[in-house]
Amino acid sequence: MRLRGILNARLFILFIVSVIPTTAFSEFLKVPNIQEEMSKIHNIGLLPLDIQMMEIFPGDLVEPREDWAIQAKETTQALLSDYFSQSSYQLKSIDLSGQESQVDEIMYLYKRVAATLNAGVMDQFSAISLPGRKDNFDYSLGDLSFLFDHRDVDAVLIVIGADAYLSTSRKVSESASAVVKLVFGVVDFANPQGTITMALVNKNGAILWHSSQTMGGTDFRDNNVHQYIMTNVLNSFPKAPQ
Repeated sequence: MRLRGILNARLFILFIVSVIPTTAFSEFLKVPNIQEEMSKIHNIGLLPLDIQMMEIFPGDLVEPREDWAIQAKETTQALLSDYFSQSSYQLKSIDLSGQESQVDEIMYLYKRVAATLNAGVMDQFSAISLPGRKDNFDYSLGDLSFLFDHRDVDAVLIVIGADAYLSTSRKVSESASAVVKLVFGVVDFANPQGTITMALVNKNGAILWHSSQTMGGTDFRDNNVHQYIMTNVLNSFPKAPQ
């Protein structure tokens, strides 16, 4: 009886470990004067979430799954709302009607910048030296005043994400990985992995804070797993000065 109890306990532990995503890449960066910058911020505008979901079929066919993406965006929005409701910052979605093309350009640019900042991911998850990457973090998306004009926001939050699932249990071939990398533009998937990347940006376009998590074993369709990776990304969000 005791042996059965021990075996059950071990099986339970193995189950818990198996459902927790494994971190493949984790990074956050911030400007040196982050406390000074955060003292100017009270209201944060949330840009439209850019989360892409893909299903990979035999023959290296990659199909976007908008139904999964909608579900992931809803979960992300709820988790962000919950997080900021417990902070001293006010997070609100902003109406970008008529400015969609300009916002698309900003999102495209940030994906390129994020790929550079997460350059370790592109190099088998090894850290490499980039100017301004850590000690003197200084990256900009250019003038973003159009996002702030006539809106009561002090900074904007950009959220991009991606997840892919195999239609079978096989591994992804190199060509499928290349397609997924091309679509997502942020992470080079050797195997399906989920990634969430965020940035807090001011009116001048300066990236004040950048945080990214890439994990294997994720499933953005599972709220618990999605919450796990979101929590890891937001753990480094700058606190308001006391």
